[in-house]
Amino acid sequence: MTIIALGVTGCSVDANFDDSNFRCSVDEPCPSGFECVADRCTRSPMDAATSVDADPNAPDANAPDADPNAPDANLSCGDGMCLGDETPTNCPADCTACSSAGCGGPCGESCGAPGATCSLTCPKASCPCTFSCVEALDCNVTCSGGGSCDVDCTNATACNGQSCVGGTECLLRCSGAGSCDFQNCTGGSGIMSCANDIVVCNRACP
Repeated sequence: MTIIALGVTGCSVDANFDDSNFRCSVDEPCPSGFECVADRCTRSPMDAATSVDADPNAPDANAPDADPNAPDANLSCGDGMCLGDETPTNCPADCTACSSAGCGGPCGESCGAPGATCSLTCPKASCPCTFSCVEALDCNVTCSGGGSCDVDCTNATACNGQSCVGGTECLLRCSGAGSCDFQNCTGGSGIMSCANDIVVCNRACP
């Protein structure tokens, strides 16, 4: 009797279903890493904990400011006007506090964060003062002594309590403001409305 020995060779299959789209059911479940959706096997969503950053070199949206007191790129420091986000802290070149300045040159102050309520004063004749009331809830500026004041009330809720007396020349930038005007304007040519939502007191339109 002749015995024929058949050699059986072991084998394994390394299946890759990444791009597969095949039917499934309760009796025919999907392989590991897939789930049955509408009778079709689809790859399971990645675990949030193992998600890959789309661009690992890009800064995160909520990354903190390395130096919150440093001037931001969109500030115009050095133009002699304390406007927008400029403050005596992040832009001392334009925003020396008028309350403490000798006023040999421009000084300025900011109402602070959006929604703030504040009263600012430019008391000295030698002060060309600039004030930022951008997006303020209520901002009142008093300018006297015959100097000059430039007040930015852009998008402020209320910026209509401005006082410009003693012949001081004042300018209000009122674009987007809910209310924006002078409460007092004395000692000069009076109030005049100008183009680009600007109101002036005791001076010509820019």
